[in-house]
Amino acid sequence: MRGKVEETRINSFLEELRALAEATKQGCFTAIFGYSFGGLLAALFQERWPHLVKRVVLLAPAIDNFARNFEGKCEESWHMPSAYVKELEQLRARPAIRVPAVLIHGQQDSDDGGSALWRVQEWAEAENFVRCFYPDEGHTTAIVGASGSPQYSQLATWAREGNHAVLGEATAVVGNEDGT
Repeated sequence: MRGKVEETRINSFLEELRALAEATKQGCFTAIFGYSFGGLLAALFQERWPHLVKRVVLLAPAIDNFARNFEGKCEESWHMPSAYVKELEQLRARPAIRVPAVLIHGQQDSDDGGSALWRVQEWAEAENFVRCFYPDEGHTTAIVGASGSPQYSQLATWAREGNHAVLGEATAVVGNEDGT
């Protein structure tokens, strides 16, 4: 199914990812990094199967995806197949955070490219992220390593070891230092 937009299904992809996690030597992923829609997928994965991933890094996650892109619009204007959109509508727009998670989202991000900052901040305030960073960037992978945001190497070290100190100071910290 990979590569065929008309066959794109979110739950099937998540099930494939679950099977990959279970097939690893340790029986779970050490971490999942996800950018944009991949950030939403990573968040959905850890919500469903928290025992299959130790940590997640969410980069500009595309939350509220159905509401931003499809709700109230005629089906003919949808840029994705109807079955995909209907599946998306049934998923949580803002998944519960069940494993240690770092969130990085650009202050200049908008609903035109990803998710507006206010949406992500609302979600972060309601959930229990280890750290949240909001660099002065748009919907781009340049949010990593931007001023006030950790480098990829720091994120990778945290993802492997869970050592929060390697991340540096957050733009905003939601929850306690240990993510509880």
